Formats: sequence, structure tokens, C-alpha cells
Amino acid sequence: MSWSTMLAGFAGAIAGLGPLVFFHELGHFAGLKIYKLPVHIFSLGFGSALIKKKIGQTEYRISAIPLGGYVMPEDPLKVEARHKSGGSLFPSFTPWQNLVMALGGPCANLLLAAVLFFIVNCFWGESHPIPVIDQVMQNTPAQQAGLTNGDQIIRMNDVEITNWQQFSTAAAINGNNQASIAVVRKGVTILFNITPVFDGSRHIIGIKPKFESNNPLSVIDSLYLSVIRTVRESVNVLLALKSVVFSVNAGCLTGPVSIISQTFSIASDGLASFLTFIAILSVNFAVFNLLPIPPLDGTRICMALYEIIFRNPMKESIIIPVYKYGVIGLLIVFAIITLRDLSNIIQLSEIFH
Repeated sequence: MSWSTMLAGFAGAIAGLGPLVFFHELGHFAGLKIYKLPVHIFSLGFGSALIKKKIGQTEYRISAIPLGGYVMPEDPLKVEARHKSGGSLFPSFTPWQNLVMALGGPCANLLLAAVLFFIVNCFWGESHPIPVIDQVMQNTPAQQAGLTNGDQIIRMNDVEITNWQQFSTAAAINGNNQASIAVVRKGVTILFNITPVFDGSRHIIGIKPKFESNNPLSVIDSLYLSVIRTVRESVNVLLALKSVVFSVNAGCLTGPVSIISQTFSIASDGLASFLTFIAILSVNFAVFNLLPIPPLDGTRICMALYEIIFRNPMKESIIIPVYKYGVIGLLIVFAIITLRDLSNIIQLSEIFH
């Protein structure tokens, strides 16, 4: 991999992931401003501020730990003083104000996804994978077997392959068994025997398909299909989360390391693929934040709905322990997934050396 490709990948990862956080926090910011409520801090990242500038009542920051961001409505010193005097830790917002503020972040991510899908449809049309290898990944079974870019897959085991979905299904059924894959290369049919490896979530061969796009679509068609695609991707995320919960299997969850790795890889695949990936990631970010797990937005949404329904705020004696243990639990899961992702990257690079 050339230095220029690596730099393009890193730049793509930053350019792709940064807007997800920015638009999410901008949604919360907008939710507060709709009600003309103050915003004390708007930060991209956590921890110490690397860059900060105060404009009006708000201090805008870029902070040291690039794993999210936050919008702080009040000065924490004022909150602490109020709490010491017997007041609440939480701002004195109405439940509707809290609801709109909490929903602002996920809604902004869904809007960003729809806009990106719209741009892709307008300029490239809807793209779909075809059973032609666009890239053979380094240090994978496909590379060791001798597959190369441009090979057209025509059969896997006893299954004739005419589209990428057929190949994906056949690969999933095959699991970790040795597979017989027939390809056409320069008019000649060649047979390869390949044994997939497990990367922590699925069995992989190590190839990426080529994508074909339809002709650019009209503005009306692009708008309609961008909304449909956003809804469809949201449903897919919910179904995946359901699978994780009911099968008690976190193998399909990925952390920042895996996401950055994927973004790094896709950044060199072309602008259409990159924008589509970021749009899908934005949908995942939105739906994940709607989960009622502290400190995600879903918790604040539940609190606001509780107050609207029962006309009384939830007791802080309940909220504070829930937040405390919820954050600890989320950090533990985050750490486990991150270590697993790092381990997978290291193992995959070592297996074939």
C-alpha cells in the first residue's frame, strides 16, 4: 500500500467519522436553541480542550479524546453549587424540552444519512455489488489461494453464482469449511480451494466486490429512494440489535477500531462507496443512540416520556444509580469490543505470515 493511499485512507476516516459526531451534537444544540435555551459548551471529543473559542454564551471546543462529543446546557460549577444547596443535578427544563433536545441528535444523523443517499442517487444512481472481485485483501485466504482483482466468480461449491447475494448466501452456508470457488479470468475458468477464517464476527475469504451503478436518478426519484433507503437501513439495524439481544452474541458488534479500519479501507474505493458507507454508519449511530442505556440519548427520551405520562419527573435517587452503572457497563462492553477488534486485526495479519 502506497503512502498516498494510506494518507487518503486516514484522511477519509477522519472526514467520514467527524461529521457523524458533529451533526449528532448539532442536533442536540438545535433542540436547545428551538426553545431559546442556553448552551454552555459544544464539544467534539471528550477530555481536555485542544482548541476552544467562546462565541456569545457558548464555548466551542475540539477536545483530546475523539470518541464522541457533548453539548452541555449549564456551567458544571453552577450545577454543583445548586446540588450542594439541595437542588437538582439536572437543568430545570420541561419534559418536552428534554424530549426535543434528546431526539435532536439521532434525528440529525438520520437526516445526514438521507442527504448522503440523495447525493449518491443524484450523481451515481443506486449501486449494487456484482460477483466480480474488485479487491483482494492482504493476508487473507483469498490472497493465499491466488485470487486476483477482476476475477469473475461463477460457482461456489455446487451453487451457480450470477449475483453477489448468491455468493454471500453460499459463503454464509459454507462457514469455515473448505470451499471450491470457480472464477473466470481472461476467458479461462480456474478452480480454487479456499478455507475461510473467522474474524470474530463472521467467516471471511478476503475479497471485496465490484459495484455497478445505475444511471444517475432524477431529483424526485433520488429524494424518494433516499428516504426509503434510510428507513430500510434503520430497520436492518434494529433487526441486528434484536439478534444480538436474543442470541446473547456480541460478535456482530464493532467498536471504533473496526469502524476506523473499515472507513480507512472504503475511503480509497471511490466517493460513491465512501458516501454510502458513511450514510449507513450515520443510521447505525442514530439507532444505537436511541437505546435506553445510559448515557445514550434513549435514556433521556425515556425520562422525558415518563415525566410527560406521569406528570412527575423520575426520582434522582433512581436516575443517578442507573446512570452510574449504565455508564460502567457500557464502558466495559466498549473495552471488550475494542480489545477484540485489535486482537482480530493482529491475528489476521499474523495467520498468513
